[in-house]
Amino acid sequence: MTAITSDFAAAPVLPKWVVPVLLLAFAYGVVPLIGSS
Repeated sequence: MTAITSDFAAAPVLPKWVVPVLLLAFAYGVVPLIGSS
């Protein structure tokens, strides 16, 4: 139960760094596709 509650407690903080990382990963994945086409 402690692991679940800690995950819920950390949830509001994660997007602050997860979102930029996902955007960077998305950009690195899409840019080569656009460049090759």
